[in-house]
Amino acid sequence: MKKQKILSILLIVIIIVGLIPVGANAAINTTTYKQKVSGFVSDARWKSGLTWSAGRGAKLSKYGCSGCYAYAADFVAYVYGENRAWHSSSFQKYTGVSNVKTGDVIWTGRHYIAVLERNGNTLYTAEGNWGSKTRVSHSIWRIKNNKLYTVSSRGTWKARSFVCGWHYKGLTD
Repeated sequence: MKKQKILSILLIVIIIVGLIPVGANAAINTTTYKQKVSGFVSDARWKSGLTWSAGRGAKLSKYGCSGCYAYAADFVAYVYGENRAWHSSSFQKYTGVSNVKTGDVIWTGRHYIAVLERNGNTLYTAEGNWGSKTRVSHSIWRIKNNKLYTVSSRGTWKARSFVCGWHYKGLTD
């Protein structure tokens, strides 16, 4: 009788644990985040200047996509361990450019960008398929007057569209 009760309790625990998604919304603190970002930008698979065409698929993410989307999906898989890109309950979508913060993925309507860090209005970003290469930079994207801007090859700032972004819910200070 006692064995049956213990087995019943163990079975209930196993069932309950099996219903909890492993890794979903796993917390990641700022120190760990910075270490993972450093690893991502120095990894030969995503290093700045690497050839990255519009047809390039994801190297780490299991999400079926290509180009800048695949690069951003690989960022999410590498840093957060999310293989469904930002299409999971671990991410929160927003539409205001002023809400962009460190660790986000943003969508301009034509291009996906990983925001490695936001420092005031300056964005430290990583992106694939920009001129058929990857680009990691502290000086290409910024937010000013509630608009997203990028610098042109002539050094002038041009307003860009901003459609939405996604915050990882588990990123903590």
